[in-house]
Formats: sequence, structure tokens, C-alpha cells
Amino acid sequence: MDKRTKMKTIFVFLAFALLTGFLYAKSDNNKAPFVIAIILSLTYLIACVFGIYQTPISYKILNGNLIIKSRLTQKVINIREIFNVRIFDSEDRKGLIRIFGAEGVLGNIGYYSSTRINKMTILTSRDTNWVLINTKDNKKIVISPDDLELVNFVTELIKNKKK
Repeated sequence: MDKRTKMKTIFVFLAFALLTGFLYAKSDNNKAPFVIAIILSLTYLIACVFGIYQTPISYKILNGNLIIKSRLTQKVINIREIFNVRIFDSEDRKGLIRIFGAEGVLGNIGYYSSTRINKMTILTSRDTNWVLINTKDNKKIVISPDDLELVNFVTELIKNKKK
């Protein structure tokens, strides 16, 4: 996780903690604010658990596959199925809309859409180094490796597999 993602996560945690504390302090004999505080706390806890277990922790290339590993699952993409790989730049981020997923808490995970790229799956643990993977079956996946050299490495692998 990069510094910006950590800061977002801490900010959201503090906001939920303050809101929960405020609602709890105001509850007095009225149970409604207390119940709302509990529901908000549980919602945030579920989002954090989801984020912790679904956020990618590593990207590996092994036996002709790109492996995107989280704590619970791994997504395997055969290099032969990758059409191209490129940097996901600031122009690509314009008009980015979350369809379903979590943004900011421990990274960005879910299904998104943009005017430039259309539908895509984003599996990032940081706000920088975004890489777009286009597969031959028109799937678009965005990852965020620590080292952007992955783009050149996968591009070379794709070229070699075509020969």
C-alpha cells in the first residue's frame, strides 16, 4: 500500500470512529443513535475485512501465467490470453465510475467503468503505478505493481509467445 492509500484508510477509520463516538455520546436514553452507531461500526468493519482479504498482496509471473494474489484468492491470467499491457494514465482515470466495489479503504477493488475504457475490473493496493491489462476476450483488468517494469516484462513475454 502506498502512502496515499494508507492516509485514505486512516481518514475513513477516524471518521467512522468519531461518528460512532458522537452517536454513542448522544444516545442517552434514546437507543436509535446507539443502534445507528453499531450499524455504522459493523459496516466499516465488514468493509475493512473485505478489503484486507481481497486487496492484492502480490503479482507474480509463473509458468506462463500472471498471478494476482490476495489473501483469499488468486486470479490467474495466461500470458497467451493477454492482448497488451500498458500504463493506466491520468486520461484513463477521467470519468472513472465505481459500479460495485470498495475505493480507498486498503486500495481499490471492484468493477468500474470509464468513458475511455468502458468496463473494467480494478484490483489495486495503491493509488499509483496503475497498469491496464487487456485480454484477448476483451476483459480489462487494472493492477498496481510496486515496479512498473512489470509492463515491459509482460510485453516481452507476449511478443515471445506469439513467435
